Amino acid sequence: TITSTYSRLLDPLYEFPKNSTQPLPSLFPKLQSLGLQVWSDTMQGMLRRAARSARLDKQVFREVVEDEGTVLNALGLVVLSGIAMAVGMSGGFGEGAELIQQTETLTDRLLGIWFAIVSLMVGWVLWASVVLGMGKLFMHGGATYRQIVRTVGFAFAPCVLLVLMAIEPISVLIFNLVTVWALVIGVFAIHEAQETDWVGAALSGFVGWVICFRLIPAFVLSPFFSGSV
Repeated sequence: TITSTYSRLLDPLYEFPKNSTQPLPSLFPKLQSLGLQVWSDTMQGMLRRAARSARLDKQVFREVVEDEGTVLNALGLVVLSGIAMAVGMSGGFGEGAELIQQTETLTDRLLGIWFAIVSLMVGWVLWASVVLGMGKLFMHGGATYRQIVRTVGFAFAPCVLLVLMAIEPISVLIFNLVTVWALVIGVFAIHEAQETDWVGAALSGFVGWVICFRLIPAFVLSPFFSGSV
């Protein structure tokens, strides 16, 4: 069934402890051996919070609202999402794959990745701005802009799966499923950050999501991934 399949897909996420400070076993041994403990801890914290966000753990959004340092985690997720989207688009969507094959230069590939990252970063900022504006005007939300930026950033947690768009027969399905998943996380994040009702969180989240995942990629990435968005 769909429910059991979804449960099996999310089972690995539950292996990430919610409040544990212990390092994830053997995940970053080389970084730790080089003495980059701070970097390793930051990455582990980002992965833990991303996993909890993906399974809609409300507590993680409250933590992000209170912890200003999590903005680096949110930024990291957006950057990784941009890279994953660029790699996925370069291998799928038919015309996009042909374009990459015709322009084999490293410069073209790097430009495509760069613009994918920039498009999602701009979309992230605009998404947070829409949420803040609608929250102040219509919902009397109490969150600051920085708090909203951090929480909305964690809505990008599942977007690393956009790399699977390279599987051409299901590339469009993957894009739609992953971005809708991001929308659901975004609504939960907004609800917790703004302390508003679900209708208000859904409306502001949806408008920002359309800008981030539909409008901006369509305009920015079309020269690099023709027919991909």
